[in-house]
Amino acid sequence: MFKVWPEWLRLAVWYASWYFLVFLLGTAVLRVIVWFIIFHIGLDFWIFPNYWADEDSILDSFRPILSLEKRTDIFDWKMGTIRIISALAIANGLQEFVRDPTKIEEFTSGASEAWNDVFQWGEDKFMGRPDNTTMLQTKKSARQIYAEAFMEDE
Repeated sequence: MFKVWPEWLRLAVWYASWYFLVFLLGTAVLRVIVWFIIFHIGLDFWIFPNYWADEDSILDSFRPILSLEKRTDIFDWKMGTIRIISALAIANGLQEFVRDPTKIEEFTSGASEAWNDVFQWGEDKFMGRPDNTTMLQTKKSARQIYAEAFMEDE
């Protein structure tokens, strides 16, 4: 049934689904990064705390927008040690990454290229465009196989 849709409608559905996926993945990554940064001071701060809750409706996954709670292990010396070691490891990793500007350029260009490749691949699949990797190869006749195997080019 999807193949009978007009091309403009298939393209609109593709763009809507692509950007919704980008929103969902971007939100998931952002919320973990923000939580991890704030974790080091002993708080649980979540953007969309019900994001992965399956028992709620889809709209309830985005309510409330923010959640802030004091951790129960805020004064535990073991967790304090883990937080300090983790913060030092992150600082060292960032310092190594930022030290050489070519690493940042390579990372951003590689990520951009991969992102564009995935987008174009998905659009081609969604629109039903053939690509070279899945096209059927034409079969050779017995005469062509015989000629290639036993005849020499002169």
